[in-house]
Amino acid sequence: MEDVHELEIRRAVADGLADDVIRRAIGDWTLVWGPATRRLGGDFDSSAMYVAERKGKRSELVIAVRGTNPIAFSDWDVGDFKVAQHKKIEHPTAEQVSANKQKWGWTS
Repeated sequence: MEDVHELEIRRAVADGLADDVIRRAIGDWTLVWGPATRRLGGDFDSSAMYVAERKGKRSELVIAVRGTNPIAFSDWDVGDFKVAQHKKIEHPTAEQVSANKQKWGWTS
């Protein structure tokens, strides 16, 4: 059975994406995955993320990752200050992206 908190967050994100004011600002998006949240304790989520898809454009996705919750001390303490290991992530160069656009199904 799904967690009630997760259902509430999913409903809030979906409602936000469907809101007329927000749609005028960012366009028409649909929630396609998540949101996933994690609590370190207390009433605040320490992390949250979801994936949204632009309606009518299956190739346009946004991965939304929420950063530090500024009012949750546990998020500052564990999520920011107690990082045990840093890991460098290699990103493709502009030339690699250009060379692979068609292979990846990107149109522009």
